[in-house]
Amino acid sequence: MAAPDDPPNLHLLSAARMPFAPRTPPNVRRTWQGTDSEERFRKRPHPTLGPDDVDYCFNAHGYRCVEFDAARAEGSIGVVSLGASEVLGTGVPQEHTFTEVFARRLGRRLGRPVAAWNLGVGGGSADCIARLLVSALPVLRPEVVLIAFPHPARREHLGDDGRVHCHNREGPRRRQLADRLLDPENFVLTQANLNLSSEFNDAMNLYRNYKVCEALCEGSSAMWLFSANCDSFMDRLAHLVAQAHWVRPGITDLKTRSREPASTGLARDMQHPGIAVHREMAELLLAQLQACHGERLRALTRSPAPVA
Repeated sequence: MAAPDDPPNLHLLSAARMPFAPRTPPNVRRTWQGTDSEERFRKRPHPTLGPDDVDYCFNAHGYRCVEFDAARAEGSIGVVSLGASEVLGTGVPQEHTFTEVFARRLGRRLGRPVAAWNLGVGGGSADCIARLLVSALPVLRPEVVLIAFPHPARREHLGDDGRVHCHNREGPRRRQLADRLLDPENFVLTQANLNLSSEFNDAMNLYRNYKVCEALCEGSSAMWLFSANCDSFMDRLAHLVAQAHWVRPGITDLKTRSREPASTGLARDMQHPGIAVHREMAELLLAQLQACHGERLRALTRSPAPVA
């Protein structure tokens, strides 16, 4: 057992413990998160979601889901989702994230309880997804894994002290200036990421992480699916990925194409996918799970209890 004062980062790439989230603190409940800010809301209020309609409850490891060691109902199915803020569900109530909607619908279809673990990390990268999956598969032992790859320009670096640094080429310049003054280590790594990032290098980094995820999932007993937030992220890789496991369109593409009004098509920040888009994504995932893993699902389906 680790000592109580052991730094959380010691559990990176652990097969026995889940690592702590890199960008959100443990055991915190917030009203606002990331781009879903009070300032943004005052400037452009959402038509239906008010200040009290969305909150963010992070578990003891900093993820927006139930505790990893929570007791599971007998015969339950485990679902893990990995990705960035679109998976975390920025700007939508937790129960309306596609992870939760998918879990409820899968449970009804199988006649079993479902435990859903949302490992979405705001600003997360393909690097982050592959790293978390190394731990999630052996620790949580999910029956289903859902992966949503974010923009390939993003990177994750580990500092000398084990700290996780998340980088995004598209990040605001004012944040880079703040890092230069207040967090010089992060600024140096950000500049290194900017120098590494190019259309070709980004595609190669995404492919490397995709192959890690594919190998990990194929080496486990989990049924797995993947998407990219935008299908175009996979343009260079389309002929190299497992087509049967690919869910299209991605959630950001769904949002862009949606004819839903802002009240349901957009999240409270008026930027991220809204409730209706998350619901549509859950439906796509469930349909592809049936198409790809129908035999496994039939084996897991419980027969209705006989009527007395």
